[in-house]
Amino acid sequence: MDDPGDLRRLPLQQRSAQRLDLILDTAATLIDEAGSVQLTPTLIARSAGMSHAAIYRYFADTPAILRALAARNLERYLAVVREIIADPDILWQDAMRRIVDAYAEKLRSEPGFRWVRLGDGVDSHLFSSTATNKHLLAIESLGYFRPRFDVWDRPELYEHVEVMLEIADALVSRAFLTDPQGDPFFIAEARRLTVDYLEEFLATVPGREPERIDGAGLDTPPAAATRPAGSAAD
Repeated sequence: MDDPGDLRRLPLQQRSAQRLDLILDTAATLIDEAGSVQLTPTLIARSAGMSHAAIYRYFADTPAILRALAARNLERYLAVVREIIADPDILWQDAMRRIVDAYAEKLRSEPGFRWVRLGDGVDSHLFSSTATNKHLLAIESLGYFRPRFDVWDRPELYEHVEVMLEIADALVSRAFLTDPQGDPFFIAEARRLTVDYLEEFLATVPGREPERIDGAGLDTPPAAATRPAGSAAD
């Protein structure tokens, strides 16, 4: 995904990149402590031990900092998704469950993530004026899953992946509404419902046997499942 374009200057040198990370890390910590409403470049500068000019060298204002933090959250989360997908032995259902767990872990342990999340906490159109963050994330996710799990190209599949993302986000966010560690019930339901929802859709695809979608095979071989009662095995 493209970045939101709020950086005034790209950090070409390692020192500049470290300074930028310090700004975003400090902002994330302050958001956890006092919320994003109280966040200002002045507060970030004082907490990070740097000058105001150092902040404004990279960002024009607080919203620009929040958008950059959201973009970093998204990239870090997608890196985890790519790592999960890279497992050569994983089924797509298990990959989805692990991706939900990874999202919950980000909410649990990543500073500022619970409030900013993957951008929706800041701007629902963070990366595009015409497409929502979730829509773009659905396209990105499908791009990972299609070559890895032989998920075929079908226009409405994007929409169903987006619905699946909405389900996961709503339930996992609810899990952390009153419990900083995440209510296990809502996280478990997010894992179950996202997989069940997509399995139900994939089972309706013409020319595909639902039980073969994950490539795992059947508990009972197809020939045995359709053999008339009382007939002998080959």
